[in-house]
This record gives sequence, C-alpha cells and structure tokens, in this order.
Amino acid sequence: MSVNNEKKSAKPRDEFSQTTIDILAKRAGYRCSVPGCHRLTIGPAAEADKAFNQGTAAHIISASPDSGPRADPHATREIRKSINNGIWCCGTHGRLIDSDESRYSVELLRQWKKDHEDAIALEAAGCPVGRGVITSLTIENLGRFIEPQTVRFGPKTLLLGGNATGKCLICDMVASLSRIENITTWHQGRRNKGRSRVSIEAFSNTQMKWDIFINEDIICNVDGNPVPTVYSGFQVFHLSKHFLRTGLSRSDFQTGDPDNKEENAAWEKVVNAMLLDDLARLTQLPREGLLTALKIMSLTPGSFFADVKVEGEKLFWRVNGSEHFWLYNQLSGAEQQFAILDIFLRLAEFSARFAPTIIILNQHAFPSMDERNLPQLLKKLSKFDLKSQLIVPLYFWPDTLLHEDWRIWLLHQDSNRSPVTIQPWRKEDE
Repeated sequence: MSVNNEKKSAKPRDEFSQTTIDILAKRAGYRCSVPGCHRLTIGPAAEADKAFNQGTAAHIISASPDSGPRADPHATREIRKSINNGIWCCGTHGRLIDSDESRYSVELLRQWKKDHEDAIALEAAGCPVGRGVITSLTIENLGRFIEPQTVRFGPKTLLLGGNATGKCLICDMVASLSRIENITTWHQGRRNKGRSRVSIEAFSNTQMKWDIFINEDIICNVDGNPVPTVYSGFQVFHLSKHFLRTGLSRSDFQTGDPDNKEENAAWEKVVNAMLLDDLARLTQLPREGLLTALKIMSLTPGSFFADVKVEGEKLFWRVNGSEHFWLYNQLSGAEQQFAILDIFLRLAEFSARFAPTIIILNQHAFPSMDERNLPQLLKKLSKFDLKSQLIVPLYFWPDTLLHEDWRIWLLHQDSNRSPVTIQPWRKEDE
C-alpha cells in the first residue's frame, strides 16, 4: 500500500521511515519498478531551487495487519516497515497496485522489485540494459563441468583457463542465443552420461531464463515453457578463429614477376572475396547487407583504425596518422588482425543500436597476440565504451594489466582428468 494512502485501518499502520523511502528510491534509480514503465520519478521543478518527486514507496505487504491490499496478520511490525517490504513506483502504478490485490500479488511485486534493482545495478556498472544483457550461465554435466558451475557476467568478462578447461564450451553456449548450431555441435560430441543442462539468465524489461537440456534430444525451455529452439532476440558476434585459413597462398599467383599487375590484381580479388565471405558468415549477414552496413559505419572512426572505406566490393583501411588507404593483403599480419577486429567491433556496435548484442573474442583469433602485445589489446578494450557485452577467453593473465575493468573467472582443474570448477579470479591465484 502506498505511503500516501489515507485509508483508515483498525490498527495503526506501519509506515516507512523517511530514510527507508530515500534508500528505496535510490536503489530503484528513482525509476518506477513496474516492467515496461521505468518512468523517471524525480526531476527539476519550475523554480530553480526546487525539484519534484512523483514517486512513491509502496508497501508489498499492507502497512496494516488487518486491512489493505495484501494484508498479512502474521507479519511483524518490523517486516511491514522494512525496506524489504517496499517497492518504488511512479504515482500511477503506486495507486494501481493498491487497487487490484489479486492481480498484483506479493510474489509478483517482489520479483518486479528484484528485477528492477538488478537492472539498475548493471546499468550503474556500465552495462547498458535497455535492450537486454545476459547475467549468468550455469552448466551441469557437460564437457568437464560435472557439478553445476556458474559464470556471472558483467559489461566486460574474462574467462581464464588452460587448454580443454571449458572456455570454448561456455562461449559456444552463449553464442547459442543466436545460433542453435552451437548446441548441436556439443550434442553430437557429448560423452557425458545422463542429462546435461545449460541455463542462461538475461535481463531486459524483466528477468528471463533459458534452460537447454541435452540427452538423446535437445530440449529448450524459456521461463519454464518448452520452445522448439532458442528464441532470445540476442545477436552474438563470436570471433573464434583466425581469418582466411585456406589452402591458398600468395605463391599460387606468382609467375616470377612481382610487379605483374594482373597477378597482383587476381590475388587482391581472391583475398578480398575470402574476407567478405568470412565476415558475412560470422556476422550472419548476406554480402550485400554486409557491404551496406560497412558503408554506413565508414562515416565514423573505428576503434583501431582511423577509417574503413568501401569501393565496390573492396575494403580499405587507413591507419591512424596516415593519409593512405591500404587493402587487407597490404597490411602486416598484426595489422590484419586489428583490421578484422576493427570491423567486427563496428558491426557489433551497429547491431547494438537495434538488438541486445554480445561480443566474444577468442584468443585463437589473434595468433600474434603473445604475452608482450596482448596486454596492449586488452588495455584498449578496457577503455572502449561498448554498447555490447564483451566476453574474452584467455590462457593466461598479463601481469601488467589492471583488472578493475573486468569481471574475471578462473576455470580451475586439479588434473587433466578431474572436473573443472569455476571460481572468481583473485590476484593471489597468479
């Protein structure tokens, strides 16, 4: 019941203190907790030295033990006036939940409060929640994860572990939110006996949960309801391996004359075609749609290169501090990796304008990133104000890198045959 409700009750009402009201409003970010509303309840008044507040601290269990919506005669005075019994709402929804006790149950209001405060906490941590974020993933009886193991995601998450500890498994299960084929691959190669389970929780306007059960068949549930596939609305950009790994090499086009223009043009055409095919495959865009997106994104600076230019079906990059544009095959090996990452981040951020987006950057995709230059890459990624969630699996943790910008999980294994456990990483583990 709203603190502003003037209804009389047979017994005294246990109202919230002003301190409790203030904390409740702050925990809600001064926004209504009702899903789909999130109305800002505080702002500047007409007078320059005043502010308005149109929010209300509503009671979940009635403030009176014997009257009002959701009254509970067994609840103590301390429970009724505690912050755990309050939910912050706009004035409209504060009155509405007091008018329909059967529709707005205690359980429903408590879930709304938890969901809303979780969303505010994620947003305060720098993770945009407007279109949705994944919050956790739990794996049980799949790969080397035997007992249930959970990863909780932040805006930027690192998975730290050796070979065959399950980093790729976690990333593939996250990627299954946009590609069911990632689950099918693990289903076909599964050696575990009994049922395997993968649960992914996410937040958009409300909390959502996908349960994926793997045994003889793959069964997907959303919030406990069976569905034929994973309907999530998430876009996952998973850069899992180095590009352009084909049987072709520059020597296939050499005739002994390095200045042969026709030979060079043929090689450039082959490399560019493979590049576009790989980008289209990994981003699930047709080539025409990919080129259109790249043309739009070429209007803004990239993360690692000053510009990318599209001419027909050719891509060119301009290095920071240079006036010259270069084709992919004219870049050095390290520059090629940064060129791909630059486009990958551009495409993901473009996607994040319209749908919740996750970026997964596997260390396999950067073969030249050793212990010397990997910290530089991670430092740059730490500084980026991404609108997407970022997940990076690594074999080792650079000693020189600050970890405050990342949520880090250690995939620990006592021996090659023992199960893997997931633990929060601590500096003394290094």
